[in-house]
Amino acid sequence: MPIIICPHCGTRRNTPPEKLPRKATRAHCPHCNKTFIFDPASARHEVSVKTTVQPVTCPHCGLPREIPKVRQADRRATVSCRRCRGAFRIEQGQTGSASTTQVADPRQLTGISELLTDSWELFCQRGWGLLTTGLLTSLLIFTPLLLATLLLPKFLVDNRSLLRIYLLFGVGYSLLGSAWIFASMFSHVCNRQLGVIAALAQGRRQLWKFAGLLLLLGLIVTGGSLLLIIPGVIFIVWFSFCQFILAEEGISGRAALEKSRQLVEGYWWQIFGRFLLLLLIILAISTLTARLPVIGTLLNVTGSLLLIPFSLFYCFLLYQDLKRCRQPSAPAPPSGQWLPLMTALFGWTLIPALLFFVNHQQNITTTGFTTASSAVSASLFTSEQDARFDPREEQIPRRQLPSPEPLTTADYDRLLSQQHLTAPQQGVNLGPATLSAEHFWSDRREPHLWLKLQLAELPNLALAHRRSTRIRIDKVLDVESNNRYNPEHSFENSAFQWIDILSDDSSTDGYSGIRNVYLKQGTRPEQIRSISGRLELHLPLGIKTLRLSRSDIGKSRQVAGKRFTLETLSKHGIALSFRGKRSDLLSIRAINQQAEPLREAGITWQRTGDTISLKQMFSGNIDTVTLLVASDSVTRSYPFEIIP
Repeated sequence: MPIIICPHCGTRRNTPPEKLPRKATRAHCPHCNKTFIFDPASARHEVSVKTTVQPVTCPHCGLPREIPKVRQADRRATVSCRRCRGAFRIEQGQTGSASTTQVADPRQLTGISELLTDSWELFCQRGWGLLTTGLLTSLLIFTPLLLATLLLPKFLVDNRSLLRIYLLFGVGYSLLGSAWIFASMFSHVCNRQLGVIAALAQGRRQLWKFAGLLLLLGLIVTGGSLLLIIPGVIFIVWFSFCQFILAEEGISGRAALEKSRQLVEGYWWQIFGRFLLLLLIILAISTLTARLPVIGTLLNVTGSLLLIPFSLFYCFLLYQDLKRCRQPSAPAPPSGQWLPLMTALFGWTLIPALLFFVNHQQNITTTGFTTASSAVSASLFTSEQDARFDPREEQIPRRQLPSPEPLTTADYDRLLSQQHLTAPQQGVNLGPATLSAEHFWSDRREPHLWLKLQLAELPNLALAHRRSTRIRIDKVLDVESNNRYNPEHSFENSAFQWIDILSDDSSTDGYSGIRNVYLKQGTRPEQIRSISGRLELHLPLGIKTLRLSRSDIGKSRQVAGKRFTLETLSKHGIALSFRGKRSDLLSIRAINQQAEPLREAGITWQRTGDTISLKQMFSGNIDTVTLLVASDSVTRSYPFEIIP
């Protein structure tokens, strides 16, 4: 098919033979808006037309361009580079070389609009080759890693040492694979003569240099970012061209970092502004494509892949522009070459220092402060001048948990029938317990009231002080017999119906606790006429003990008809699993090496099918733990109705 070529800008257009004019006529180029005389006789031979285009590369910035030979005729042609505004001469018959006449503003960076335009032009010419290089390298590297991740864990579940070796190998393999990807892509960018396969081979030859560069760059940037982020941002701009320098010159990683810093020196803010603009463009495209319905995800992924080569060409042209602005004869400034390394080293040493300080502060527990305060008060308010305190004093609650007693159902019924407590005002007597409405919270959105429980001291009841007593609410009626109780509230699920009967340490005879009852919005205290529900006491039977140490980690032990598996036993916590009811595990007691009991610091648990997984934390260094397990339990229910 005949080709029409504009003699001014080189734009080519395929035209069917039947649409060509019969004689020479004036034509208009839609690209450069210029007119020229077109002779149809010159367009009928496609081969001859193609040979009239000459590829030329700008000697200042490296921008490739095709110049029609019609412009050169029998003289030397002067061409102005659209990107760097530098002028150079092209002799007829020259292929790719040029002689320089002058360069406009040699120390001024190219404008942002020209930079974006040239990046897009370079992307259209070479973007698919660069993208193919990156995708092919990623496929070759990460396909074996993905297969190993899917298949090997089945054989590594029971072998932790082999699993650690596999993880270390995976990290090293990923680092080397990433280095190969970067080396191949940057080699393809810097050398336009390399094809995809040649770029992969060149990247393999520079693999270890890029791996060292990436490792060193990551350590420096991360170390600087640990110092309130700002040094990390400075380092990112300084060392943003080290990969191009390494791909072009093949020098060491540290030398590439230093040369990139010297290249950016004096242009930091201009480079930062151009990088910031590129980041905003990427974020804008990603946000807009992600919001599109149906095809938004596909467009987002495609756009992200295409933005990778565009960003590399953008940075490459900026790198070429910086090289043009630098005078080759100017000596490199020697100062500051160790500043990034020293700053990163300081940032990395700051983290262990902070962790040591925080850990040291946490070791000074609240109990230690309380003990010291008591000793100071004693020395101030007593006549003895030699008041002393022992910082190793037992750091546990004053009230000790009782020992389990072997009781039967008949024993519990006999003890419960013998207990009779005096009911307070606005309260009811339930035999071994009393309930009273203590306080109303007039919260506009979440009104609720307190029910105070006073419980007689019964054997084994306090062994599971958080799972032995429950108050279920049925109704909270107002004067019009409307139910004001809000069972849909998040604090009214079954977990919050249990009462911690050891929460009141001031009680000397029996136990006490508080139950929050949440009401519907708009409820006022004068509206409440009655509160009805039932009190449940869960009394353990057949209590057994099981002592565990670190030698039992990963083992299963059976006690009271239940099988317990100790998952972990760390310095401050224990994790175990078992099958059964949550109420079967009464309590977990821990002691240190001095056989001193430790205070509980928190507990979490979840049920998966028939298995319960539980984690218990303690405020101290654990030596051994003892489980109190009930083989069964008996429940006694006491209905009540309180009239405030």
